[in-house]
Formats: sequence, structure tokens, C-alpha cells
Amino acid sequence: MNDNSDSTDDISSAGPNAPVSLDIATALLRDGRVEEWNRLRADHPDWRPDLTKVQLTGAQLPGVNLAGCKLTVANLIDANLANADLREANLRLAVMNTCVLVGAQLEGTALFHANLQGADLRNAHMKNTKTRDAYLLDAILVGADLSGQNLAWTQLAGAYLDGANLHRTDLTEADLSRCRLVGADLSEAVLDGADLTEADLTDAKVDGADFSNATLDDAVITGVDFSKARVIDREQLAAAASE
Repeated sequence: MNDNSDSTDDISSAGPNAPVSLDIATALLRDGRVEEWNRLRADHPDWRPDLTKVQLTGAQLPGVNLAGCKLTVANLIDANLANADLREANLRLAVMNTCVLVGAQLEGTALFHANLQGADLRNAHMKNTKTRDAYLLDAILVGADLSGQNLAWTQLAGAYLDGANLHRTDLTEADLSRCRLVGADLSEAVLDGADLTEADLTDAKVDGADFSNATLDDAVITGVDFSKARVIDREQLAAAASE
């Protein structure tokens, strides 16, 4: 699978060794027939259908196996993918606003430029998830493990990251304005140029974090010990502390 593909060709093939036509395969998904779909995947483990541009708005697919599938430019608005297996799936440019991804397996999933505004990603498994340039505005990522991820330039304004693990995460130039980071672990994270305007960092752990050129206007920093963090603009930090 090529994560760098930007193909937006129309759906035309169910892929090699397809057990059913693509029309039937997509109908199973649209109708929420997860058990039948998963049985097909289990019986044909090499089958990775090309679901580019598939329309699954509001589909009820908890526990569905979409591992390795190509879902570029897919429409998954309001879809229920709780506990779904999306490992190594390609969701580049997918539209996933307010999608439910609670407990979903997203290890190695490509979410480049995907729109996940308002999506619920609580307890999602996100080891090596490719989220660079994804839109995660107002997304729910409470307790998410994003340690070591490359989230540079990611749009996270208004996201809920309370208790999230962001240890060594690259958040260069990320938009974290209005973001809730209460109790989050930002130790050794790179926040160079990040926008933390009005972010709530109450009790966050920031040891070794790089705040070079970060904006902290009106941020809430109650209980945060910046003594071991790299903060360039001490005046801005003092201003935030006085709010």
C-alpha cells in the first residue's frame, strides 16, 4: 500500500481476488452488515478492496474490519466506527466529521489531510498513526496515546486532550488554540511555533518541552512547572501566569 498516493479515481474495482463485486461489498457496508463483511475479510485475508470515494455517511459499522483498505476521499461523516479495525488503512483526504472512533485500531493508519472535526477518538489505539496535516478541530482525544507522533502543522483547535500522552510528540506550528490539555503529558514535546492561545494547560507535565516561538496568550497554566521546559518568551509566560 502506498500511503503517498493521492488517487481520486472513481470506484471501479473490488481489488484482486475479490470474493464479491464492489457494488455488493459497498452495499454490505452501507447497510451495516458488519458480520457478513467481516466474514468475507476473514475468509479472504488478502482481499483489500479499493473503497476510494465510498459514501458511508451515518453508516453503523462498529467493529468492522477495514484493515489495509483504501478509503481515500471517503465520506464517513457521522459514521459509527467504534472498535473498528483500521490498521494500515489509507484515509487520506477522508471526510470524517463527528465520526465515532472510540476504541478504534488506528495503528499505522494514514490520515493525511483527513477531516476529523468533532470526531470521538477516546481510547483509540494510535501507535504510528499518520496524522500530519489532519484536521482535528474540536475532536475528542481524552486519554489518547499520541506519544512520539508527528503532529506538525496539525489543526487541533478546541480539541479535548485531557490526560493525553504527548511525550516527545512533534507539535511544530500546530494549532492548539482553545485546546484542553488538562493533565496532559507534554514532556519533551516540540511545540516550536505552536499556537496555544486560550489553551488550558492546567497541571500539564512539560519537562523538557520546547516552547520556542510558541504563543501562550491567555493560556491557563495553573499548576504547570515550566522550570525544566524550554520557554523562549519569559515575558509572555509571566503574562499568562497572571491571568
